[in-house]
Amino acid sequence: MHGPTAPRRRATTLLCLALGVAGLGVRPEPAMATTVVDRGIEGLVAVSERVVVATVVDVRVRAVGEGTRLRVETESHLRVERTLVGSPTPQTVVLTTPGGSVRMGGVMHHHRVPGAAVFEPGERVIVFLERTADDRLVVAGLALGKFTLETGTDGHAYARRTVDAERVAFGPGERAVGPLRVVDPPAEDRLGAGALIARIRRAAGARVATPAGWVP
Repeated sequence: MHGPTAPRRRATTLLCLALGVAGLGVRPEPAMATTVVDRGIEGLVAVSERVVVATVVDVRVRAVGEGTRLRVETESHLRVERTLVGSPTPQTVVLTTPGGSVRMGGVMHHHRVPGAAVFEPGERVIVFLERTADDRLVVAGLALGKFTLETGTDGHAYARRTVDAERVAFGPGERAVGPLRVVDPPAEDRLGAGALIARIRRAAGARVATPAGWVP
């Protein structure tokens, strides 16, 4: 099985660095707004090294740097249940996401990044993992790359995501430049878990790592 090509990974990394936020196609705006480029499930699969089903076991917030360079980031520890796409995954993965709240010197420091994925201990998720240039795992597309698994009132398994940011959509062949077109949250923010995994399998091609018909 093979992950995203090196040129594709480099292109994604350069975009992330240029935009100043880890994740696929994110542009910081004034007043802490964020615009997220939504290329759909297939686009997330294309830039992800792995896609996994996992349970959040621990969340740790830390401050990095000092003075005006101080930033807050969160490390989420996930226990992997199954790898859907990519090479075999360690039993536990650690994801870094921007923002969080941490106490330093008796003072709470809060750093909220709109559009960033937020993890809660005990939460069961499907998450798209992208590797950065400094070899850290992050959620591809910020909150777009994280689905929470839940049981609906009908007893069926669903995958739901929440994105607190404006979104823009680009069709096949379009590039993330020029005027941005804001779109409403798509219907794929809440899918049957089986339907989501089927789409991931189709998009992954030879990189798929789970049998057809498996539902979490």
